[in-house]
Amino acid sequence: MSRLLPLILLIAARAHSAQAPFSVRDLTVDGIYATRSGDPAEYCLLGARACLFRLPHNPWTEDSLIDTWRTAHPNAQVMSISEEGTTLLRHGRPVRQVYVWIEDGPDSLNVALIREGRYAATAMIDMVEVAQRTLDEADADARQQLEQERAQVSAENQPHRLITDSDYAAKMQLVMQAEQDAKRSQKGLWSDEGLKGRSPPKDRYLMSTFADHTDWFHTIANLVRADPRFLEINQEPPTWDRARDAGLPPTEIALYVDVLQKLDANQETVGVDGLGRACLIMADITYGLFDNGVIKGYVWSPVNPAPLVEDLDQWRSNSTTTTAYRRIADDWYLFELVH
Repeated sequence: MSRLLPLILLIAARAHSAQAPFSVRDLTVDGIYATRSGDPAEYCLLGARACLFRLPHNPWTEDSLIDTWRTAHPNAQVMSISEEGTTLLRHGRPVRQVYVWIEDGPDSLNVALIREGRYAATAMIDMVEVAQRTLDEADADARQQLEQERAQVSAENQPHRLITDSDYAAKMQLVMQAEQDAKRSQKGLWSDEGLKGRSPPKDRYLMSTFADHTDWFHTIANLVRADPRFLEINQEPPTWDRARDAGLPPTEIALYVDVLQKLDANQETVGVDGLGRACLIMADITYGLFDNGVIKGYVWSPVNPAPLVEDLDQWRSNSTTTTAYRRIADDWYLFELVH
C-alpha cells in the first residue's frame, strides 16, 4: 500500500486540477489568451508554446475570427486540454497555464482557426506533446540535461493532460484534417496572397500584381530616381509630414503614398539596407518572442543583385544565405530576407 500511496496522491492531484467544461461567457478573451474571474490561471486558445509567454498584441496573437466565432456561439463550452505550472519570467508561486478548446456541440473554435488557414495544425499540439517532442529531438547530452531539469519540477507543475490520450488524439486528427481542407481551399496561410503578419505572399501573387500594375512600380522608381528622400516615406502619416517639411512636393508625396496604400506595402518600415535603391515590403513577419522571421517584397535595383534564384517559395531549403532575389522585369526583383 505504501508504494501505491504516492501514485494515488498524484492521480488525485491531477484529477483535482482537471475542470469540468464551463461557459465561454466566463472567459475574458484577449486575442489567443484569456482569464476567468476568481481564477488565477492563465488560459490559452493555442497550444504548442503559446502559453509559455504572453506575447504583446501582434498578428500571431490577434485574430478577428476568434471574436466572430464566439459571437456566433454564445453557448459554447470551454474544455481544458492540458496544463502546467511555470515560474518562468515570474517570481513566487508557479502560475497555472491551461490550454483549452472552445466547443459548441460539433463546432470548435480551434478547428475553425485551422480550417480557415489562420494557423497551422501544429499550433494546436499541447504542452505535453511539445515536451515529449523536445526530448525525442534532443541529442543524448541535451536529453540528459532536460530530464534533470524536469526532475526538479514538482509533478503537479509538469505538463500533464486533463483529458484522455485518446480524446487528445481525436482532437489532433480533427485539426490535421482541417489543415488539409485549408490547403485544398488555399485559405489564409495557404493562399497565394498569404496571411498578413503570418505568412508571406507567394511569388506568383507578387508577379501577377506587378504585371497588372506596372504603372505603380514605374511611379515609385521615377520618384525615387528624382529624389531619394521619398524612401523615408511609408504609410504612417508622420512620415508624410516630415517629407513636406523637407521640401518634397505634396502632390508627389500623395502619389507615392497612394501606391504604397494600393499595394499595402511599407506600413511601418521603408526599406532594408543593402538590398537596392527602393524596397516595397509586402510582408514583415516575426515568429515567436524574438526578432526572427522573414521579410518579402519588391526591390528596384539597377545593379543586378545576388544570388538570383528561380523560386523564392522554395529557395531556403537549398541555401545557407539569408537573402535571395528573383527577377521580374527591367530593374525590378522580388526579394526574400530571412532574419
